[in-house]
Amino acid sequence: MIFLYLNFLNFHYSLYKMNRILFFLTIFLGFRATAQTNKTIDSLLAVNQKYLKQDTTKIRILIDLAYAYEEINLEKAMEKTNEVVALAKRINTPLGMANAYAEQASVLMFLSKYDLSVNTFNQALHQKVWGNYIYKLNE
Repeated sequence: MIFLYLNFLNFHYSLYKMNRILFFLTIFLGFRATAQTNKTIDSLLAVNQKYLKQDTTKIRILIDLAYAYEEINLEKAMEKTNEVVALAKRINTPLGMANAYAEQASVLMFLSKYDLSVNTFNQALHQKVWGNYIYKLNE
């Protein structure tokens, strides 16, 4: 009987230790993920600052930047998506507009603006890509 009781205590102590390890591991990995996101944002900001052309590459950089900001700052992510939508409209690239609207809708969803998010996703869906040709659907 004592043997069973000692095994029971040992088992609970092992669970306690495992829970503590998991807790600290979760906190450590959370900080590590944030640090990695900050590194990504810093390098994307540097690339964005150096890349002066207003073309599809700039659109891709801004979309990647908005995606990275989604994890830590939704307001900054929204700023970047507004920037990329304006750029895509200015250079008139339907694929860029579709990607910009899709990223903007994603940020709106995280901001709990669901109706606006659905409308923005619909704008993204109005763009259609077939092979190497880009077509805009009739609205």
